[in-house]
Amino acid sequence: MTRFLALIITLIFSSISFADFEKGLDCAQQQDFACALKEWKPLAAEGDMDAQYNLGIMYSNGEGVKQDKFAAFKYYKLAADQGYSKAQYNLGIVYDNGLGVKQDKFAAFKYYKLAADQGNDKAQYNLGGMYNNGEGVKQDKFAAFKYFKLAADQGYSKAQYNLGSMYNNGQGVKQDKFEAKRLYGLACNNRDAEGCDNYKLLNEAGY
Repeated sequence: MTRFLALIITLIFSSISFADFEKGLDCAQQQDFACALKEWKPLAAEGDMDAQYNLGIMYSNGEGVKQDKFAAFKYYKLAADQGYSKAQYNLGIVYDNGLGVKQDKFAAFKYYKLAADQGNDKAQYNLGGMYNNGEGVKQDKFAAFKYFKLAADQGYSKAQYNLGSMYNNGQGVKQDKFEAKRLYGLACNNRDAEGCDNYKLLNEAGY
Protein backbone atom coordinates (compact mmCIF):
# COMPACT_ATOMS: atom_id res chain seq x y z
CA MET A 1 0.00 0.00 0.00
CA THR A 2 1.38 3.37 -1.02
CA ARG A 3 2.03 5.69 1.89
CA PHE A 4 1.76 9.46 1.60
CA LEU A 5 3.46 10.83 4.71
CA ALA A 6 2.80 14.44 5.57
CA LEU A 7 5.64 16.63 6.80
CA ILE A 8 5.88 16.15 10.56
CA ILE A 9 8.01 17.47 13.39
CA THR A 10 10.69 14.80 13.67
CA LEU A 11 12.01 11.91 11.62
CA ILE A 12 11.88 9.70 14.69
CA PHE A 13 8.12 10.15 15.02
CA SER A 14 7.66 9.61 11.30
CA SER A 15 9.48 6.27 11.33
CA ILE A 16 7.57 5.12 14.42
CA SER A 17 4.25 5.96 12.75
CA PHE A 18 5.27 4.16 9.58
CA ALA A 19 6.34 1.10 11.56
CA ASP A 20 3.02 1.08 13.44
CA PHE A 21 1.06 1.34 10.19
CA GLU A 22 3.04 -1.47 8.58
CA LYS A 23 2.55 -3.64 11.66
CA GLY A 24 -1.19 -3.04 11.41
CA LEU A 25 -1.05 -3.92 7.72
CA ASP A 26 0.76 -7.17 8.49
CA CYS A 27 -1.89 -7.98 11.09
CA ALA A 28 -4.72 -7.31 8.65
CA GLN A 29 -3.11 -9.48 5.97
CA GLN A 30 -3.03 -12.31 8.53
CA GLN A 31 -6.73 -11.68 9.32
CA ASP A 32 -5.81 -10.47 12.83
CA PHE A 33 -8.06 -7.42 12.74
CA ALA A 34 -7.97 -6.83 16.49
CA CYS A 35 -4.22 -6.31 16.17
CA ALA A 36 -4.71 -4.02 13.14
CA LEU A 37 -7.26 -1.99 15.08
CA LYS A 38 -4.83 -1.56 17.96
CA GLU A 39 -2.12 -0.22 15.63
CA TRP A 40 -4.27 1.95 13.38
CA LYS A 41 -6.68 3.61 15.78
CA PRO A 42 -4.04 5.84 17.48
CA LEU A 43 -2.61 6.74 14.06
CA ALA A 44 -6.06 7.65 12.79
CA ALA A 45 -6.55 9.90 15.81
CA GLU A 46 -3.28 11.64 14.89
CA GLY A 47 -4.60 12.33 11.38
CA ASP A 48 -3.01 9.48 9.40
CA MET A 49 -5.28 9.20 6.37
CA ASP A 50 -4.19 5.66 5.43
CA ALA A 51 -5.15 4.46 8.90
CA GLN A 52 -8.41 6.42 8.77
CA TYR A 53 -9.32 4.88 5.43
CA ASN A 54 -8.48 1.34 6.57
CA LEU A 55 -10.50 1.77 9.76
CA GLY A 56 -13.41 2.86 7.58
CA ILE A 57 -13.09 -0.41 5.66
CA MET A 58 -12.97 -2.43 8.90
CA TYR A 59 -16.06 -0.76 10.36
CA SER A 60 -17.89 -1.04 7.05
CA ASN A 61 -17.22 -4.79 6.81
CA GLY A 62 -17.31 -5.61 10.53
CA GLU A 63 -13.71 -6.87 10.56
CA GLY A 64 -12.28 -6.92 14.08
CA VAL A 65 -15.07 -4.62 15.23
CA LYS A 66 -18.85 -4.67 15.31
CA GLN A 67 -20.12 -3.53 11.94
CA ASP A 68 -20.91 0.16 12.21
CA LYS A 69 -21.74 2.04 9.01
CA PHE A 70 -21.73 5.42 10.75
CA ALA A 71 -18.25 4.82 12.19
CA ALA A 72 -17.14 3.80 8.69
CA PHE A 73 -18.57 7.06 7.37
CA LYS A 74 -16.73 9.01 10.06
CA TYR A 75 -13.34 7.52 9.19
CA TYR A 76 -13.87 7.77 5.44
CA LYS A 77 -14.74 11.45 5.85
CA LEU A 78 -11.61 12.15 7.89
CA ALA A 79 -9.45 10.69 5.14
CA ALA A 80 -11.54 12.15 2.31
CA ASP A 81 -11.24 15.65 3.72
CA GLN A 82 -7.46 15.25 3.49
CA GLY A 83 -7.74 14.49 -0.22
CA TYR A 84 -7.50 10.68 -0.10
CA SER A 85 -9.19 9.63 -3.35
CA LYS A 86 -10.22 6.11 -2.33
CA ALA A 87 -11.91 7.52 0.78
CA GLN A 88 -13.62 10.18 -1.35
CA TYR A 89 -14.93 7.44 -3.63
CA ASN A 90 -16.14 5.34 -0.69
CA LEU A 91 -17.78 8.39 0.85
CA GLY A 92 -19.57 8.91 -2.44
CA ILE A 93 -20.84 5.32 -2.22
CA VAL A 94 -21.98 5.92 1.37
CA TYR A 95 -23.98 9.02 0.44
CA ASP A 96 -25.23 7.49 -2.82
CA ASN A 97 -26.74 4.50 -1.00
CA GLY A 98 -27.52 5.96 2.42
CA LEU A 99 -25.11 3.71 4.31
CA GLY A 100 -24.90 5.01 7.88
CA VAL A 101 -26.07 8.46 6.80
CA LYS A 102 -29.14 9.88 5.09
CA GLN A 103 -29.02 9.29 1.36
CA ASP A 104 -27.79 12.43 -0.36
CA LYS A 105 -27.21 12.33 -4.11
CA PHE A 106 -25.73 15.84 -4.15
CA ALA A 107 -23.11 14.90 -1.55
CA ALA A 108 -22.45 11.66 -3.47
CA PHE A 109 -21.82 13.70 -6.61
CA LYS A 110 -19.47 16.02 -4.70
CA TYR A 111 -17.26 13.23 -3.40
CA TYR A 112 -17.31 11.20 -6.61
CA LYS A 113 -16.11 14.30 -8.45
CA LEU A 114 -13.30 14.93 -5.97
CA ALA A 115 -12.10 11.35 -6.48
CA ALA A 116 -12.72 11.41 -10.24
CA ASP A 117 -10.63 14.55 -10.63
CA GLN A 118 -7.75 12.64 -9.04
CA GLY A 119 -8.08 9.87 -11.63
CA ASN A 120 -10.14 7.31 -9.69
CA ASP A 121 -11.71 5.21 -12.46
CA LYS A 122 -14.63 3.91 -10.38
CA ALA A 123 -15.51 7.44 -9.32
CA GLN A 124 -15.29 8.60 -12.94
CA TYR A 125 -17.67 5.81 -13.93
CA ASN A 126 -20.15 6.62 -11.16
CA LEU A 127 -19.97 10.32 -11.96
CA GLY A 128 -20.73 9.49 -15.58
CA GLY A 129 -23.76 7.57 -14.39
CA MET A 130 -25.00 10.51 -12.30
CA TYR A 131 -24.67 12.88 -15.25
CA ASN A 132 -26.31 10.32 -17.53
CA ASN A 133 -29.32 9.86 -15.24
CA GLY A 134 -29.53 13.37 -13.77
CA GLU A 135 -28.93 12.22 -10.19
CA GLY A 136 -27.44 14.84 -7.88
CA VAL A 137 -26.74 17.04 -10.89
CA LYS A 138 -28.58 18.30 -13.97
CA GLN A 139 -28.68 15.62 -16.66
CA ASP A 140 -25.86 16.17 -19.14
CA LYS A 141 -25.12 13.48 -21.72
CA PHE A 142 -21.95 15.24 -22.88
CA ALA A 143 -20.53 15.27 -19.34
CA ALA A 144 -21.60 11.64 -18.93
CA PHE A 145 -19.66 10.80 -22.09
CA LYS A 146 -16.61 12.67 -20.77
CA TYR A 147 -16.44 10.77 -17.49
CA PHE A 148 -17.28 7.38 -18.98
CA LYS A 149 -14.43 7.97 -21.45
CA LEU A 150 -11.99 8.86 -18.68
CA ALA A 151 -12.79 5.59 -16.91
CA ALA A 152 -12.89 3.58 -20.14
CA ASP A 153 -9.45 4.85 -21.12
CA GLN A 154 -8.17 3.33 -17.87
CA GLY A 155 -9.58 -0.06 -18.86
CA TYR A 156 -12.70 -0.03 -16.67
CA SER A 157 -14.99 -2.51 -18.40
CA LYS A 158 -18.35 -1.08 -17.27
CA ALA A 159 -17.31 2.32 -18.57
CA GLN A 160 -16.19 0.79 -21.87
CA TYR A 161 -19.62 -0.82 -22.19
CA ASN A 162 -21.50 2.40 -21.34
CA LEU A 163 -19.33 4.43 -23.71
CA GLY A 164 -20.06 1.86 -26.40
CA SER A 165 -23.78 2.30 -25.74
CA MET A 166 -23.47 6.08 -26.07
CA TYR A 167 -21.79 5.68 -29.46
CA ASN A 168 -24.33 3.02 -30.43
CA ASN A 169 -27.29 5.28 -29.63
CA GLY A 170 -25.76 8.67 -30.43
CA GLN A 171 -26.08 10.02 -26.91
CA GLY A 172 -23.63 12.76 -25.96
CA VAL A 173 -21.64 12.01 -29.09
CA LYS A 174 -22.26 11.49 -32.82
CA GLN A 175 -23.58 7.99 -33.48
CA ASP A 176 -20.83 5.62 -34.59
CA LYS A 177 -21.65 1.92 -34.71
CA PHE A 178 -18.08 0.93 -35.54
CA GLU A 179 -16.70 2.73 -32.49
CA ALA A 180 -19.50 1.23 -30.42
CA LYS A 181 -18.47 -2.23 -31.61
CA ARG A 182 -14.82 -1.53 -30.75
CA LEU A 183 -15.71 -0.44 -27.24
CA TYR A 184 -18.05 -3.36 -26.70
CA GLY A 185 -15.15 -5.57 -27.78
CA LEU A 186 -12.86 -3.98 -25.20
CA ALA A 187 -15.49 -4.51 -22.51
CA CYS A 188 -15.95 -8.11 -23.66
CA ASN A 189 -12.20 -8.69 -23.43
CA ASN A 190 -12.49 -7.47 -19.84
CA ARG A 191 -15.15 -10.13 -19.19
CA ASP A 192 -18.21 -7.91 -19.45
CA ALA A 193 -21.00 -10.22 -20.65
CA GLU A 194 -23.20 -7.41 -21.99
CA GLY A 195 -20.23 -6.11 -23.94
CA CYS A 196 -19.84 -9.53 -25.55
CA ASP A 197 -23.54 -9.71 -26.42
CA ASN A 198 -23.61 -6.26 -28.00
CA TYR A 199 -20.36 -6.86 -29.88
CA LYS A 200 -21.93 -9.98 -31.37
CA LEU A 201 -25.10 -8.12 -32.37
CA LEU A 202 -23.21 -5.34 -34.13
CA ASN A 203 -20.88 -7.84 -35.77
CA GLU A 204 -23.84 -9.81 -37.13
CA ALA A 205 -25.35 -6.54 -38.38
CA GLY A 206 -22.25 -5.97 -40.50
CA TYR A 207 -20.39 -3.40 -38.44
